[in-house]
Amino acid sequence: MAGGSFGNDYVTASITVSGTKTDGFSTASEEDGNSENDGYENKSAGLKINAIPSEIIDLNFNLHLAESEYDMDGFTYDANWNSEFGDTLDTQNTDEITGRLEVSMGTRN
Repeated sequence: MAGGSFGNDYVTASITVSGTKTDGFSTASEEDGNSENDGYENKSAGLKINAIPSEIIDLNFNLHLAESEYDMDGFTYDANWNSEFGDTLDTQNTDEITGRLEVSMGTRN
């Protein structure tokens, strides 16, 4: 994970970046010839900005980006529709973008 921040009396910002990667393991039985590991990978980044544009207004902005992929075992079928749980090339990919803008108004002490 890496990150940094900077700012002054009116604007502050911070950035974070992180990631994870594993080789994983197979949930399918090795006794049935399934030896493929099902890995996982995640990358994410965040941005946070706080601003004071006037004496009575505060702005807070957050943005988060995430991307993940994992390999998984599943069911395979033969020509007669007999199924068997085992190694597959199936993966699941997830992309997320979330954000928030907050505006506060009032007097400061």
